[in-house]
Amino acid sequence: MKPLGRIDFAPLFIAIRPSGTCAKGTFNPCLFAPLSDAPDALPRNRFAVNPNPHPPSPPALQAENITLRRGGQSVLCGVRLSVPLGRWLAVAGPNGAGKSTLLQCLAGLLLPHEGQTRVLGQPLAALTGPQRARRVAWLGQAEAVSGELTAWDVAMRGRLPHQGWLATPSAADREAAESALRDTGAWAWRGRPLGQLSGGERQRVLLARALATQAPVLLLDEPLANLDPPHQADWMALMRRHVAAGGAVISVLHELGMALQADDLLLMRAGGVFHCGPVQEDATRRALQAVFDDRIAIHPLPPAADGRPQWAAIAV
Repeated sequence: MKPLGRIDFAPLFIAIRPSGTCAKGTFNPCLFAPLSDAPDALPRNRFAVNPNPHPPSPPALQAENITLRRGGQSVLCGVRLSVPLGRWLAVAGPNGAGKSTLLQCLAGLLLPHEGQTRVLGQPLAALTGPQRARRVAWLGQAEAVSGELTAWDVAMRGRLPHQGWLATPSAADREAAESALRDTGAWAWRGRPLGQLSGGERQRVLLARALATQAPVLLLDEPLANLDPPHQADWMALMRRHVAAGGAVISVLHELGMALQADDLLLMRAGGVFHCGPVQEDATRRALQAVFDDRIAIHPLPPAADGRPQWAAIAV
């Protein structure tokens, strides 16, 4: 499967379809709307948050009424969201909540029964494969990649959307692949086959492939798999840099401490959105505890080097 592209971003507004019933139960999603919307339009949800105070920017990615069924049961129920450029949205929730399925729908890897996704204002379904890949870069869970390919070969695959049929890689392609491998710390083994790399080394190469695409939007499903804490911190710095450059990141994360480092948090349960809001809002952190049935506790940590507040999530 070809990787998708790289992207650039802005602030976050997410609107979720009114309450619905999924196969796994009833959910009560929050509505995330601009300040211009009437307050009465917000649902009565104890975890509803104030809208983003920043002026709205053109959305990097929008999902409209995404509904997906399997075996007659709803896996996703009318999800609507809009992620601006310049924001990092982490997706979290219990196992089986629909997080990875939602991300695959946003990437166009799964076709929903209802709804559509727009990337930078254009319907995803109307884009060709290369057009889509130049806008959205994808990193999935446990991707099947030939162990005979070298790290350099894999990073160069991120440049395929920019190349013509059977075209020779350009100097720009080689520069982008080298930069991505250096950024992920994988340049030293660029000539080694993937089959000879550890799980963490392989993950860093796959991340380099996504970065080499130079797409404004990054869709990453469990990108921290097999990474040790120092390289998790390196990954977070890369995401911050991508967002600061005007890109958008949407990542599914099981590491709740890392999810709390994002700009915004989308919490899912039973195929719907339980809550969405800025991580720095108290309501968002309370909702994170609630979506896990209060089996985790959120504790403040010393501020980051750039002054941003930090929190830890601990099982109780």
